[in-house]
Amino acid sequence: MAKAQFGMIGLAVMGSNLALNVEEHGFSVAVWNFEPERVDSFLHENEGKQFTGTKTLEDFVAALERPRRIMMMIKAGAPVDMTLDKLAPLLGRGERNLDRRHVRTVDQSFAELRKLLGDQAEGDIEPLDVRIGRPAEKSHQSGGLTAGLRRQVARR
Repeated sequence: MAKAQFGMIGLAVMGSNLALNVEEHGFSVAVWNFEPERVDSFLHENEGKQFTGTKTLEDFVAALERPRRIMMMIKAGAPVDMTLDKLAPLLGRGERNLDRRHVRTVDQSFAELRKLLGDQAEGDIEPLDVRIGRPAEKSHQSGGLTAGLRRQVARR
């Protein structure tokens, strides 16, 4: 079985719509949600599409081709911290974690992620701040993502 090209953590309205958008643009997508029954229902609703459902973060990471490209669309705060704590040790050199956080600026987001990831933020795992530019109900059909990269990441 081929590995997925993109990973989505969180399958609420925005996460599921963005996963659909990515898949409709020709990419296979691995999905994971804190509530496993949501993964099951998402797969059932989207039979025949290029989705791989996973029940654990270990299975999620294993389902992705390298370098793994992961977007989290989950509630800000403790859920993000908990997920990053579990996800970071599973990722390898040069892999990216696209993190949608409710913060005021890109610099604040990077500062928060550096604090959460510790030494990894300056080494192997580079955070990429992503903003959604459209309302949730339109995210499935829009390409309304804006990414903020540090200069050294953009050069890679």
